[in-house]
Amino acid sequence: MNEVDSKSNNWQQTLEIFLDKWRDLDYVEGALVTGSQVVGTATQNSDVDVHIILSPNIDWRERGNELVNDTLIEYFANPVFFFQQYFDEDYANNSKQNARMFVIGKNLFDKNGEVAKLVSQAKTYMEREFTKPDDIWTNVAKYAIWDEFDGLDDMYNAKQPSFEHSYHLFLQNLLIKYAKFMGAEVLAPSKLYKFLSSEDFRLRYKIEQFPDNDFNAQFLQALQHKTQDDMYSSAKTLTQLVLDKMGGFEIDGWKLRTPATGESRRMKHMS
Repeated sequence: MNEVDSKSNNWQQTLEIFLDKWRDLDYVEGALVTGSQVVGTATQNSDVDVHIILSPNIDWRERGNELVNDTLIEYFANPVFFFQQYFDEDYANNSKQNARMFVIGKNLFDKNGEVAKLVSQAKTYMEREFTKPDDIWTNVAKYAIWDEFDGLDDMYNAKQPSFEHSYHLFLQNLLIKYAKFMGAEVLAPSKLYKFLSSEDFRLRYKIEQFPDNDFNAQFLQALQHKTQDDMYSSAKTLTQLVLDKMGGFEIDGWKLRTPATGESRRMKHMS
């Protein structure tokens, strides 16, 4: 039996050992295990992700890591009411990460039904559509996309050593803006390639496919380039594709007049 298989067989027993010191505490309502171990995508380096649900009268939170029998347990202990904030913050950023963790997770124990309530609440967040941005946001985002590519263009022509680093940051920023425009979810960079390339991965994690097949294919290709010439070409193609899908953009004559309020000043920096 190899190391990966051994860990796969033992992580649940290891988790029970870890939970021994939490299970009988009066202020612990329950626990839920989630992540790659549960959905079957764990690798040799995968840890075990555990949510510890604390009673609503608890006024502290705790996050930590503990090595048990050579398996790393990453735990998040929060009062019941705090998960609402998690779900809301994710949703505001076009993410369903924490809600997803509860929906795909496994209920380990639940003294008073609080874990079941959180799972039910998480399911409602998973079903919510993201709010598409208004015209002001869209216009600011389009300018930001043009401006970021313009900077990348300068770096490419100057053969700056940091071009490749900036290229991947450019891709991530472009994805975030376009996903928000499309009302799509923004995924963590660590899951991005599998999200774009694997239907099985999307099904296991209950993630909807990105709603633009052309962008999906171009972006997936862009992630795999090795030379600066190919990177630059992909960045240029993606920039034009996204700006066209967002309604088109011309820098000559571009302007945006908005009310001189605190909100509009904030919008200046949101992209």
